[in-house]
Amino acid sequence: MQKIGLSILFLVCVVLVVVHTRTLNSMQRLEDKIEKLDKTARSRPAVAESAADDEFPPSEPRVPKKPATAAAPPPPPTEVPIEIVPTVESSGILTSPGRRQRPRERAKAAPDVPGLTAEQKRGIEELLEARRNELRTLEGDMAVRRLEIERRYDAAQRQWLNAEQQKAFDESRRAPRPDGPVTPSAAQYIAQDPAPYDIEVEWNGTWWPARTLQKRSDLTLIHFVGHGEDWDEWAPPERVRPKQ
Repeated sequence: MQKIGLSILFLVCVVLVVVHTRTLNSMQRLEDKIEKLDKTARSRPAVAESAADDEFPPSEPRVPKKPATAAAPPPPPTEVPIEIVPTVESSGILTSPGRRQRPRERAKAAPDVPGLTAEQKRGIEELLEARRNELRTLEGDMAVRRLEIERRYDAAQRQWLNAEQQKAFDESRRAPRPDGPVTPSAAQYIAQDPAPYDIEVEWNGTWWPARTLQKRSDLTLIHFVGHGEDWDEWAPPERVRPKQ
């Protein structure tokens, strides 16, 4: 048993010596490779410098290019004053002085298709009327939401003010005084559209005769007397008063 143990120990020693020798040889080869790479890297900058010198000789120094100058902006267009005068539309409806048509989609009429029967025309008109009502309802929902947002933020602003400042703030938010007669020019619109009207609506500092079409929350869908449907709008309560 003692001889077997010595034999095993001898074999283990031999294996360790062989492994150690191979490791040393591998490390030596690796060091040689690193040294060769280092020599190659050191020789490269000299070549690059010589190539750069050949391309740009000292007698011809580099001249940086001038940046491109930006073109001068065109002069602002001159504004042409627009004179607004009362006019009469082809339908006989007056347009008041100082009032501009809002950028709004006009009410669509029945399509000009030849050969339409009376029943077809009636059906198309009903569809167009339903479309107008649905769009008005959508505008009413948006107007109610917009008014709620404005009131919420106005209330938040008032919290930052003292009593005197709050009074001045409320005065600045108040609509024009609800008293005084309807403007004399309104008689022209009433003559063009003599059907009864129930309210007056403030627009641009003047009260105009109008009719109530719908109500949503505390907003009123109004129609200005003598004007087309393009002028229908959802008015807040501070701009609406009963007929005087």
